[in-house]
Amino acid sequence: MARAATVFLLSAAVCGGCGGGGGMTRDLVNFPPIVESLEVSKKDVIIGEQTTITARASDPNGDSVRYEWSADPGGTLIKVENNKYIFTTALSGEFTVRVRVNDGKDNLWTDAETKIRCLGATAEHGGVTGKLALNMAHTAD
Repeated sequence: MARAATVFLLSAAVCGGCGGGGGMTRDLVNFPPIVESLEVSKKDVIIGEQTTITARASDPNGDSVRYEWSADPGGTLIKVENNKYIFTTALSGEFTVRVRVNDGKDNLWTDAETKIRCLGATAEHGGVTGKLALNMAHTAD
């Protein structure tokens, strides 16, 4: 004989002052937020070029979420909105950009990261290489 599974959602009434109503119900289980996407406008950039990174997150309990951003040393993040930043760097290499999302409860964080590759300014990537010769002559008036 098969057994039926039973699922219970636990909630508690919290009484604000009790006696005159005004109580509210709060779920006893807090779930961490979910990072739904981490989008990068360009994953390969040249030195000094900017790329936009946008995170989208939600919370299963309906709580508001906050974002914390970081990048590897040498990378610069410029805030556009709480969930959108611009990344740029003056160095070549691969950089990790991380976002942490929290709902402000129980110190539960959800992390996501992406890699951005910054290439030196070479002719194959739209830059100029070679020697620069300056011919400076001074003429008297």
